[in-house]
Amino acid sequence: MIQYRFDETVIEVQERRDGAETEFRIRLLQAEPYAGRMKDIQRRFEDNEDYTDALFYVYPDHAYKIIVRDAHYADFLTALFKAKLILSLAWAEA
Repeated sequence: MIQYRFDETVIEVQERRDGAETEFRIRLLQAEPYAGRMKDIQRRFEDNEDYTDALFYVYPDHAYKIIVRDAHYADFLTALFKAKLILSLAWAEA
């Protein structure tokens, strides 16, 4: 299991497990520079060869629903961390 922290003045994150995948509800509270970074993450997952690793649904007001398969959960969180959308990642006991 991975624990993460985020800046609540920049981003809202809700996470819900659903079988073999996790649904993230993300809303950016500050558009710049974070909206462009989120778009880069979306492009990274959409342009690779695994078309079902992460499915992105984009809504108005910089809101996103992202469905991430379990095998790509750590990859997705790492991408958010690299884009400075989350502040820290840590392994935690289940």
